Amino acid sequence: IMLILGCYSLPAAYAAANGVQVLRQTDYLTKMPDRRLVETAQIIVDVMQPGGLKPDGIGARSAEKTRLMHAAIRHLIVHRPDHPWDAQQLGVPINQEDMAATLMTFCYIVIDGLDRMGVTTTAEEKASYLAAWREVGRIMGVVPELLPDTFEQAEQLTRAIQADQVLGADVPPDDPRWADGRKMTGPLLAVLDDKTLPGVPTSLMRLFLPPHVADGLGVPHRPVNDYVVKTLVRGFGWFDRTMFERFGRRSRVLRSGSMRLMNHLLAWQRGGDRAPFRIPESLHWYEDDDKPTVAQRVFERSVAVTNRA
Repeated sequence: IMLILGCYSLPAAYAAANGVQVLRQTDYLTKMPDRRLVETAQIIVDVMQPGGLKPDGIGARSAEKTRLMHAAIRHLIVHRPDHPWDAQQLGVPINQEDMAATLMTFCYIVIDGLDRMGVTTTAEEKASYLAAWREVGRIMGVVPELLPDTFEQAEQLTRAIQADQVLGADVPPDDPRWADGRKMTGPLLAVLDDKTLPGVPTSLMRLFLPPHVADGLGVPHRPVNDYVVKTLVRGFGWFDRTMFERFGRRSRVLRSGSMRLMNHLLAWQRGGDRAPFRIPESLHWYEDDDKPTVAQRVFERSVAVTNRA
């Protein structure tokens, strides 16, 4: 899932023509992609922790903090004096469609990525995973109408949003409308190459994304490398179906051990303590005034209360 997050979920989000506008304004994913990648991975681990979505669970807290962050960024972007927001064309920043799309990148896209890797998931596993992220969506403020009840509905919602926001195959890669997504994908690939085997993330993106989307996002095409990685991924899928699924997947020891390993890896990548929730520096225009905005004061106070809780 962590592999899919970086090589499928995030690039799929960058391909959304409207939603990517908010990401570009924050500059968070272009200037600090490594930190953003670790923070995003941490949310998944928090949600998947046993008890993570209980009222006082760490996953619920992470979702609450992210919702506060969204509210503050939404306010700051709309009122930003140096970069007016085109609400008529783009709608409200981080609107319901954008939030539902992001939720599906953590939910449907992840399961679809596992299927593409040959990692089988049962109907019960799909339903359970969807149920967890439905609860995250509820905490994040996604309206009930956009929280799919079944995995089939999750696929329909994902396809509908992609049809609305992702450019079609008839749009050439050099079209200016791909530019923002390309600017996001380049730094992401650099970080993934640094943290894994160079060239493998590129080939995985080619495996997961539609060819015209990969081309539009500027993902390099290396036929030999892509073939080798695709073959290795299929081998991993075979191993999962034959050995791991039969003897290991439902092992509580394995589940506990892998969760501990992920937490230690993320702590190592963070350098120890969790990164604090902060407004991205590109939106710090409010510092020109002696008094911070209402959104900033409410955000900081709310995060402080959530941390104490």
